Amino acid sequence: SGEALQSAAAAKGSDGPTLLRTALAQLQLESPQPEAALKNAREACSSFRQQNSPEGEGTALLAVSAAHLGSDAIAALQAGTQALRTFKELGHSKGQAAAIHAIAKANVAKHNIDDGLFKAGEALKISRHIGDRAREVAVLSTVVEAHLAVRSAKQALATAQDAATVAKHLGDKTLQADAL
Repeated sequence: SGEALQSAAAAKGSDGPTLLRTALAQLQLESPQPEAALKNAREACSSFRQQNSPEGEGTALLAVSAAHLGSDAIAALQAGTQALRTFKELGHSKGQAAAIHAIAKANVAKHNIDDGLFKAGEALKISRHIGDRAREVAVLSTVVEAHLAVRSAKQALATAQDAATVAKHLGDKTLQADAL
């Protein structure tokens, strides 16, 4: 979520209240406030659209997708797809990787494991190409979740070990612990 906030902060033409709404939505995603997160993410998305800030809008769409994950996987998939279109138009590789990852997570949530793994593979390829190691760990964690959903414990363990190795290279103990 820190990456999304940095991306929102970098969005040209953004005002303080819109950035604050996006930041608040991101924080609420990490707490038991999914309805509030969704509301703030939607408001931020609308504000960024009005300000003609596609990067900010794409970032807010990622927050909308994340907010929908626990309750409406189809809406999460739609928001992720819309974010992907936005980031593709901008030629924003990091945003594209994040959006494809959001699509992968939505597919896993819908129990479309093959689609989720395929999209995760795409996100992983972009993340590695641009050197976004934190995104790589996040995507690998989604792959672990997908493997566990279909009871592929061996593949899940191997992927979790890969994620832990990448996190170790980043020097991030929290990511390392999360990967395992």
